[in-house]
Amino acid sequence: MEEARSAVSVTELNRYIQVLMESDGFLSQVEVEGEISNFKRHSSGHLYFTLKDDESRVSCVMFRGQAFSLRFEPSDGMAVRVYGRVSVYEKNGAYQIYVSAMRKSGSGDLYERYQKLLKKLSAEGLFDESRKKPLPFLPRRIALVTSPTGAAVRDMISVLSRRAPYAALTVCPVLVQGEGAAQSIVEMLRRINDDDRADVILLGRGGGSIEELWAFNEEPVARAIYASRIPVVSCVGHETDFTVADFAADLRAPTPSAAAELAAPDAAGLMAEITGAAERMERFFTSKVNALSDRLKSVSALPVMKSPEGALDARAMALDELSEKLDERMNVLLRMLSVRLSSASGLLESVSVEKTLRRGFFIPVKDGRAVTPEDIAAGDEMSFMGSDVTVDVNVREVRGEGDGRE
Repeated sequence: MEEARSAVSVTELNRYIQVLMESDGFLSQVEVEGEISNFKRHSSGHLYFTLKDDESRVSCVMFRGQAFSLRFEPSDGMAVRVYGRVSVYEKNGAYQIYVSAMRKSGSGDLYERYQKLLKKLSAEGLFDESRKKPLPFLPRRIALVTSPTGAAVRDMISVLSRRAPYAALTVCPVLVQGEGAAQSIVEMLRRINDDDRADVILLGRGGGSIEELWAFNEEPVARAIYASRIPVVSCVGHETDFTVADFAADLRAPTPSAAAELAAPDAAGLMAEITGAAERMERFFTSKVNALSDRLKSVSALPVMKSPEGALDARAMALDELSEKLDERMNVLLRMLSVRLSSASGLLESVSVEKTLRRGFFIPVKDGRAVTPEDIAAGDEMSFMGSDVTVDVNVREVRGEGDGRE
C-alpha cells in the first residue's frame, strides 16, 4: 500500500518550482524576441511589460539597474530582443523573464559594432573628461553642422535667435544619414577648423532609428570631433539616443534645442542680471555716500572744528603739565636708586677679602690658588697670605676636629 505524502504549503510549492527553474541551464540564460505590450515604467525605475507574438505572451520585468543602461525608450508595439533568466515570482506563482539586457530587433549587429567602437575609443582616451574643452561664455560665431532642411536646424536657429541675437549663426550643411554621411561630417568639421569660422560647433540632427543615426557612430566622425580645436556640442536625436559622437564631444546635449540653450547664455537674462547688479551697486554707493556725509556733518559740529586754535592751546598746556610731572617722577626715582646703590656698595665693601685680611685673617694658598681645609695634606708646601705678610709653611700633619685625621 502506497504511503500517503504530507501536504506542502503554497509558498513551499512555488519555492520548489523556483529552485527547479533557476537550476535549469536553459532557463537561466534565455534570449527571447517579441513585441512589447502593457509597458509601464514604475516610479522606482523598474520596467514592467509583456512580451508577445502571434500566439503567446510572457511577463517581463527589468530592474532599475539594468534599465539605466538602455539607449532607447521602450514602448508598446516595439519589436525587441531580451536577454535574461526565467523564474517564478513566489508571491503569485507566475513565471516571468527577469530581463538583464534588451535591444531593438534587427539592430543586433549594429549594436555590437557600437559597443566595440565605444570600448576601443575609450581605451585610447578619446572620451576622457580631462581633454574636453570648455565652451566660450559669449560665443560670437556659432556653426550649426546639420542637415539644412531638417527640424533640428530650425529649432536651433529659433532658440539662438531669441537667446543670442549678438551671435552670428552659420549653417554648415552636411548629410546626416545614409551613404557618405560620415565623410560629409568629417570634411565639414575639418573645414570649419581650418578656416577658424566659429567659436563653438553644434553637431547633430533629429531623432531616428539606430540605422538612421549611424553616421554619428562612425569612427572617423568620433576622431574628427576629438581633433577639433573648436569646442563641439553633440546633439543627436532624442534624450534617450546615445551615439559615439556624444561621448567624443566636449559636451553632450539631449536635443538640438537644448544644445542651442547650452551653447549661448540668454541675452535677456544677462541684461536682467547686469541691470540688477547696477542697481545694487548704485544702492550700495548711495548708502556709503550718505553715511560719510552724516559722519562729516558730525565731525564738523565738534568744538575742535569750530575753534581749532583753542583746542591746540589746551593740548599744548596739557603736554607741559605732563612733562613737568615726568621730570619730577624721574628725579624721585633717581634719588631712590642712588640710596640703594650706596647701601649695596657699603655692604659689599664690609665683606670684601681685603677687609677680612685687615682684621687678622689669613688665606691658605697652595700651587698659586686659595684652598680649603679638605685640599690640605701632610707634606704639602704652601703659604698663608695675610694683609701685610705671607707665611710659607711645610705641613707636617693635618688634624680634623674629632676624626683623628693626620
